[in-house]
Amino acid sequence: MDSLWKAWLLGLLLGCGSASEAPAVTAAALVPEPAIAPAEAPVAEVESPEALAPIDLLHAVPTELGVSTVYRGHPTQAARMLDGDPETAWNSATGDLVGAWIEVRVPEGARVTGAEIIVGFTHENAGRDLFVANTRVTGMAVSVDGERIGSFALDAERRDLQPIVFEGGGGVYRFEVTEVLAGSNPNWREICLAEFRLMGTTPNPIPGQRPRVGVGALPDHVLPPDRETLVREHAPQTTDFLDQWFALESLVQRELDYSSAPQLSDADEARLTRMRGAALTHLADYVVGADPATSNALLAAADASVEWRSGRARSEARMQDLDLVTRAFEAVGDHLESDEARCRAAQTLAAVRLRRLRNASQAALMFVEMDDSEQMMMGGEIDDAQQVRGSTIEEAAERFEAADAHWRRSAASTATQLVAMSPPPVGSEDFVALRTQIDAARASCDW
Repeated sequence: MDSLWKAWLLGLLLGCGSASEAPAVTAAALVPEPAIAPAEAPVAEVESPEALAPIDLLHAVPTELGVSTVYRGHPTQAARMLDGDPETAWNSATGDLVGAWIEVRVPEGARVTGAEIIVGFTHENAGRDLFVANTRVTGMAVSVDGERIGSFALDAERRDLQPIVFEGGGGVYRFEVTEVLAGSNPNWREICLAEFRLMGTTPNPIPGQRPRVGVGALPDHVLPPDRETLVREHAPQTTDFLDQWFALESLVQRELDYSSAPQLSDADEARLTRMRGAALTHLADYVVGADPATSNALLAAADASVEWRSGRARSEARMQDLDLVTRAFEAVGDHLESDEARCRAAQTLAAVRLRRLRNASQAALMFVEMDDSEQMMMGGEIDDAQQVRGSTIEEAAERFEAADAHWRRSAASTATQLVAMSPPPVGSEDFVALRTQIDAARASCDW
């Protein structure tokens, strides 16, 4: 009976995933527990972590991940090794080579079985092989909670995921670069990792989970707020978000929207990325207590890069962000079953749309005036259609500016004036969203 039981258990373990999905089963994992007579064997509702196929814990349990540095200060760099796309990569700061590190905080209840890494940048650009041109990692040391697990050699010629096999439970895991192979371009002195996965098992995986990412240190562990905290923090959260998003929109308007050919420095681009990421992450940490799926979507958006120099790209990214933000605040209101929360959120979201309409109409008016002046300087005349369009934009700019100035003090009466407006010549999507939030406010604010 004992030999049959061992054979059955070995078959079960070997059938839990392909070799490409998980590290090899260790001898310790093959030791069975005392046999149970078949007639008395219980039916387990949830398999133990040891009996499950390894998966990427970074997308299955709540984790925090930190990296030593990022290239040119761009905080979204770290998330590029977590996106499942080998054509993107985390790049460290220039010169951060041996000694560069990744840390991951794993919750109790999960079981770590190793890591999988692509050791370079598996991407081609204009015929140049960036895997060969960039630095590749050839050695890593792994520790957990400050105790060394071991050192691991990596193959600099392999472009696929390479396994690092070890075992452990919950804790803080540190992966430190100990050896590198310089690339063919001597000026490129950054660590490039196209993919990083922390493999392991958990009895209760959470689909769509994303790690919270930090630079220079692990982010703080955030517990989902309970109902009492959601109620208490709702007003500060809406105020904080409004202030953060207004600051972002102001910087975009000043540095980009008012220029036909914006010149954005790397520092300003990194600043925009940090501001956007901070606003979305802050809201994600709040809404997780009401809607974990939307919280994860906000974290994913915060990790995504934005091509700030492209007017269309930056506009689409912020529109998508605000759709998520709307979903988040609506989820909290529904979770709390509170008209007070719904009212406050609707007024906040309307204020954001109103500010965007003000900025868009002001920028459009500026360009109309510049075009008209240039045309007249060249001896041309402004035709009737141009005059009508210019007048319409000017009127919209004046009305949105006045409404923006009065919204916080007298939202109800300002809303009545806005509803009476015809759709503006610019910002049509924001105008529709503004009307939607005014309707939501009227339904919940007792206006």
